[in-house]
Amino acid sequence: MYIELIKKSFLQQFTYRANALLTLFHSCVSLFISANVWKVLYSYQYEVSGIYMYEMLTYILIGQLLKIIVRLPISTYIGNRITLGNISIDLIRPINLKWAAMSTCVGKMLFSLSTTGLPMIIIATARWEIATPTTLFQWLAFFSSVILSVLLYTTLEYIMGLTTFWTKTTFHLQWIINSFFTLFSGSIIPLWFYPNSIQKIASYLPFRFFIFEPINIFLGKASHQEALFINLGQITWLMILLIIEQLVWNSVQKSITIQGG
Repeated sequence: MYIELIKKSFLQQFTYRANALLTLFHSCVSLFISANVWKVLYSYQYEVSGIYMYEMLTYILIGQLLKIIVRLPISTYIGNRITLGNISIDLIRPINLKWAAMSTCVGKMLFSLSTTGLPMIIIATARWEIATPTTLFQWLAFFSSVILSVLLYTTLEYIMGLTTFWTKTTFHLQWIINSFFTLFSGSIIPLWFYPNSIQKIASYLPFRFFIFEPINIFLGKASHQEALFINLGQITWLMILLIIEQLVWNSVQKSITIQGG
C-alpha cells in the first residue's frame, strides 16, 4: 500500500514540469553561488582548518543532495490536511498516518532527486574535483547515517504536524525549527568553522545529525569509531523523539477537533 502511495506521488509530480525546471535552475544557481563564495574564501590558501578546497566543494554538493533527501515536508502535509478537514478521512483509513504521509513525501523526494539531484551531480562532477569514500566501511556508515537522518527528521516533522491539532497552523513551529536547522545542521556553514561555544551547543542538539555528520563520514573526517558513535547518537535521538511522538499522539487523540472540509 505504501509503495503504491510512493508511486502515485512520484507520477503526480510530472504534472508540474515547469515547477521542476524552475527548481532545478534555482538549485544549480544556489550550488554555484555557494561554491564561488567558498572559492573566494580559499583563494589565498588551499587548506583551512584541515579542510581542503575540493573537500569543501564536495561538502556543498552532498549538502544540497541531503537537503532533498532528508527534509521531507511531513508537517506541511499533515498540517494542510488538518486545516482542510481531510484528516477525518485519514483517521478512519486502515493505514498508519505517519507512514502514509512519509510515503507521499518520499514520492515527491524521489522525483526531486531524479530531476534536480542527478543533474547537479553530473554538472558538479564535470566541473570540480569531488572527494568520495575510499573504503566499504565509509560507504556503509554513510548510507546508514543518511537513513537514520531521514527517520530522525521525519519523526521531528511528524511531531510538528501533530501540533496543528492544537495550534491550527504549523507556521510558527516550522519557522523556529527551520531556524535551528539552518544554524546547527551545517547546511550552510560546516560546524568545523563554528566557534567552540556554538559547536558545544550543537553537540547537545539533534540537528547536526541531519547534514553535517553524514557528510563528515562521507569525507572520511570521522574515524571508524566516531562513525559508529554518530550512528549511535542518531539512534538515541530517534528513540527520544519516538517517545515524544507517542506522548503527543496520545494527547492528540483526547482532543481532536475537525475543521475545514
